[in-house]
Amino acid sequence: MRRALLIVTLFLGSCAQGPIMKTDEAAGRTPIDELLGPRQYEGYAGVFLGSVGDRLWCQGLAPSPGLKGVFQHIHQGLHASLFDLEILENDRPLPFPPMTHQWYPSHVVMEADGTALHLEERKFVTRDDRAVDVVRLRNDSPEERRLKVKLRTTLAVQPSAGMLLGAEKQWGLPVAFAIAAGGFSPAKDRVRVHAAVNERRSGVPEPRASHTYPSDSVWAAVDGQYVSSRRWTCWESAHPTDWFEVNFGEPTPVERLVLDIFDDEAGVWAPKAYRVEVERDGALVEPEGQTRSPAEPAKGRNEVRFAQVTTRRVRVTFEHRPGKKSGLVEFEVYPEREVERVLLEREIVLAPRATESFAAVVAFADDAETAGARAVARDPQKLAEAHIAEYDAWFAQEVPRFECPDPWFERLWWYRWYVVRHCLADPKAGLLREPCFFEGRHAAWYPQVITYGHALQCAEARWLRDPKIAYGHLSAVLRNQFEGDEGFYPGMFPNVRVDRRVNHYYTEWIPRGLWDVFLVHPDRAYLEWALPRLEKNVDGILERFDADGDGLPTVLPQRAGEAHFHTGMEFQPSFFWFTQPPAFKDETPLERVDFACYLYASCRAVAEARRFLGKDPGDYERKADVIARAIADKMWDAQRRFHYSIHPETHEKALVEEIVGFYPYAFDVPVREWALERLFDPEQFWAPYPARSASKRSELYSQDEPLSCHWNGPSWPFANVLILEALANGIRRDAGVSRERYFDFLERYARAQFEKGDRSRPVVGEYYHSETGEWQTPVVDYFHSTYADVLIRHVAGLVPRADEKLEFHPIVDAWEWFRFEGVPYRGARLDIEWKRGEGFGVRRDGKLLFRRPRLERVVYDPATGRVTS
Repeated sequence: MRRALLIVTLFLGSCAQGPIMKTDEAAGRTPIDELLGPRQYEGYAGVFLGSVGDRLWCQGLAPSPGLKGVFQHIHQGLHASLFDLEILENDRPLPFPPMTHQWYPSHVVMEADGTALHLEERKFVTRDDRAVDVVRLRNDSPEERRLKVKLRTTLAVQPSAGMLLGAEKQWGLPVAFAIAAGGFSPAKDRVRVHAAVNERRSGVPEPRASHTYPSDSVWAAVDGQYVSSRRWTCWESAHPTDWFEVNFGEPTPVERLVLDIFDDEAGVWAPKAYRVEVERDGALVEPEGQTRSPAEPAKGRNEVRFAQVTTRRVRVTFEHRPGKKSGLVEFEVYPEREVERVLLEREIVLAPRATESFAAVVAFADDAETAGARAVARDPQKLAEAHIAEYDAWFAQEVPRFECPDPWFERLWWYRWYVVRHCLADPKAGLLREPCFFEGRHAAWYPQVITYGHALQCAEARWLRDPKIAYGHLSAVLRNQFEGDEGFYPGMFPNVRVDRRVNHYYTEWIPRGLWDVFLVHPDRAYLEWALPRLEKNVDGILERFDADGDGLPTVLPQRAGEAHFHTGMEFQPSFFWFTQPPAFKDETPLERVDFACYLYASCRAVAEARRFLGKDPGDYERKADVIARAIADKMWDAQRRFHYSIHPETHEKALVEEIVGFYPYAFDVPVREWALERLFDPEQFWAPYPARSASKRSELYSQDEPLSCHWNGPSWPFANVLILEALANGIRRDAGVSRERYFDFLERYARAQFEKGDRSRPVVGEYYHSETGEWQTPVVDYFHSTYADVLIRHVAGLVPRADEKLEFHPIVDAWEWFRFEGVPYRGARLDIEWKRGEGFGVRRDGKLLFRRPRLERVVYDPATGRVTS
């Protein structure tokens, strides 16, 4: 009964905001929708949709009937909208105002009233890649209504057995899709589109270009879908100009172009200029009588009118801005033409005050038969209930439970696990055949496996109960490792998409990430398979980036002006220290503190893996020692008491304090001195929402400079996790760090992950304003840092080890009580709890192992049952 009541409450779109609800262990479920919803949740692309499939998801829903918005398949957007829902009465469309919404992790409820007709839709994506719209119509008038409902799609489909079927190639893979709706039948109508539209993505009109970036497509610019993630660009072109054209195949009247110019204010900008040409007598000439609005190229809509000409081909040549490239969201050519489209339609008769419900499903699969079977529109209520139950079950089955007196921490716990689930993909195709994590589900870059935050993703995912998820994420980069002359060096781990390995180098510590997973879910066979790959990775980094052999790797330019992108920490002031006065221009290569620490961690991990497998760890221990000594001897400044990046030739220090100066403590590098006072200095790194990514005293410090991914001031969760690790290590090494300081930082880190201080609105993105806590990026639900890993290791105190002993060293004593239940560890489940006055206790698979009166370091030996402090 309780389950049924929950479903009804959610479907009615209730906006009541109750307290945090505890998980229902007896019922075997975690009511994630109750824990995190309902709320308003929308961004630059529309209303966020939390549920995702193995391949399919939606970046943003439009507040209008149907499945409209930015739908994406495998990687960035390929379908701006799946279908429009149109309701007609007396052959006239009924108008609806923009729909209101209530967001839940598993689905979104949208509602609107139009001419005494109430429309309610529940929209979600299922794990098996079905986009579902459960529609409920209510006649609020006193008279009978005769309605015609149409589902219109821009997908290239044909009618088949009561549904619509289509197929195309995406990312080099065959993809089939099917659309079906309860009680609907295929029909046809005619619509007008601009002359260059080609939804079939084959034949004519045929788009062509002088250069196309591999992640983009010439077809995206003529698909009639206006969404920036579906575009053509010539990024990485080696030319100062590039062209885009459309060949119509037959003489076509043309008198106007509309260029929807793409501009991300990063690598692709509106061009400096462009030239329009049409084919006449086999040659390209500029049409006469051109007028342009606006006069100069600009982001968005650019219209060109000229005297009508009949031509087979239209070309636009872009002159790029210096250091930038050009792109298009849509290339419109007029006059229009009329095309025939298929759709689904149904007639509905509604008595006064009566309701009618149906489900519309768009299913994606490898083949038409599977897509058609998945698109069967079953009973709408059961379809929605089954989805919510399945979505809910994932959290109940995979996620440990956490409770404490602070509802902010509890809500953030569940929200961060929602982010993990939201970013989990399982394409089962191409180069990604196992579960893996995308860094985010927004924009074009983030929906892929990215190496920079990979180790942190592994650290978080290792606390899921199914080890195949974390190991699958590791396999995504290990199985696709570059060899020989590929990549930046032999053994490089690439960013990975289903269709290709992305040769974009980021500094990383993936070997340490694997070792972290192994300590929680030991798999000797996997470690033996992975070890040669880890060694090749470390050896390749040293060979490629440590030319002078001092153990300190150098960040080298990939090409002019992009060296700092290697670190994932763009625009750190140290890159520009040696260009006096410091300025954001061509940077100087550096031996970086962060890069050295990552390499140290990787060497240590390889040494530990070799030792566990009975191999001599000596060579990699020596490499780690060399790196540690170099950090201590060359990067540490005893007078200023800080670690600095250095010039690779002169070893002169870039005397600007950056957050990376604390990283040696985070990775437990043997240091000359523990010095964290700058971290807590309000004039340097400390802020209401710490820590600043660069000292406030830096000449290039800014919280507001409009740079792409700037690390010259704002706070980054990625860095804050490492600072929490540094503080924890300081406590455990008795280095003068207090537990109060640690908890203060942890609490501020947690509070920052709520929008404008609203406990009902958890959010995590790339970076935020250190003074106000305002998120400064449209990318949210972003998996680039940890939270559960921090709490399990530093609140519960669990210290992963390579042997069977259980070690705990909790360092947070600010709460009267806390409880962790079902934490997976080495094949068992641990319950860890603390209550002042009753003590600190641990159970394994339900059996009490020990209880201690205080929060203190404890080592339990299961072989003897002895407990030591």
